[in-house]
Amino acid sequence: MAIDKTHKIRAKMQQGRVVVKLLIRHPMETGNRKQPLTGGKIPRHFIREIHCRHNDRTVLTGFWSSGMASNPYLSFHLQSGKKGDSIRCDWVDNLGLTDAIETRIS
Repeated sequence: MAIDKTHKIRAKMQQGRVVVKLLIRHPMETGNRKQPLTGGKIPRHFIREIHCRHNDRTVLTGFWSSGMASNPYLSFHLQSGKKGDSIRCDWVDNLGLTDAIETRIS
């Protein structure tokens, strides 16, 4: 699993809870668009599953489809957590490609 530096994640304590913000660089192709030069369809390519963990405990699981916008943004809140704790999000797309990103709560 490769950690891609183009993705962005931030986890910050705000008003007694943790706010996690994640931006994933992914084309999220629906399979409905056509290539301008050839007229052929652009193949489907989208994130199928995402898992987010707080200190190795799953806190969010999402099952996405081709209806998501490219470079999806995800934000969620945790009621527990403290500065220095680990937040890790990993995902798999419909082609079986995986990626992940990790940060510490600040």
